[in-house]
Amino acid sequence: MISYDAWKDGYYDKIGLYEPEVTPEELAEYYEREVERNPIYLGENSYVPYFWEIRLGGGATDKGGGIFEIDVDAEDEEIFPVLSEVQVVRLHQDETGHVNEMHVGERI
Repeated sequence: MISYDAWKDGYYDKIGLYEPEVTPEELAEYYEREVERNPIYLGENSYVPYFWEIRLGGGATDKGGGIFEIDVDAEDEEIFPVLSEVQVVRLHQDETGHVNEMHVGERI
């Protein structure tokens, strides 16, 4: 199982990090735990903190009104197979700090 420090010190290419020893399954498990551990993601899908970190790293399009759109690519689908038919994920952080999934689907 990957530790948070091991992940933080090296996996995801979209935010400038890369660790080839981490499997997509291990990364998915990390984000499942992140939803349980971090109240800003309470009740959200496990890919929400994953994409929020991409947004924080500058990998999202600001659509205005606090809505951020992140393209879903093959690497994302490998980690989260449920996104195989999805083009984009839209996220919003409300005034309490909770990160909400606005919509998944096609680009707007």
